[in-house]
Amino acid sequence: MKEKENAYLFDNLEISNDCDALLHQHAYPVVFITLKDMKRADYKMQIEKFGSIISDIVNANPELLNSPMLNTAQKNLLIQYQNETSTISNLMDALFKISICMQLHFQKKVIILIDE
Repeated sequence: MKEKENAYLFDNLEISNDCDALLHQHAYPVVFITLKDMKRADYKMQIEKFGSIISDIVNANPELLNSPMLNTAQKNLLIQYQNETSTISNLMDALFKISICMQLHFQKKVIILIDE
């Protein structure tokens, strides 16, 4: 929806020849995260790394912070994620909460892709 920077990933794949599939390309907001770097020495450091990943998601979607579709509480939660000041309890729901905010803003279902 925002950018088509990853379209090349589908070049030379069978799906790139599927006209029905191509109709949906770039039609939905997508959150992509990789957990391959979640290899910290202890639990506290793992939580900090996950908080950083969540912060990166908010930073990649700055339009959410000014969206008229979100209420003040939702925006404040996004700011906590962005500033890495969330509680562990809030981090546990972060992907769900961010996807709700994105769905409200874009008025479309959100696709979440998680690698490793």
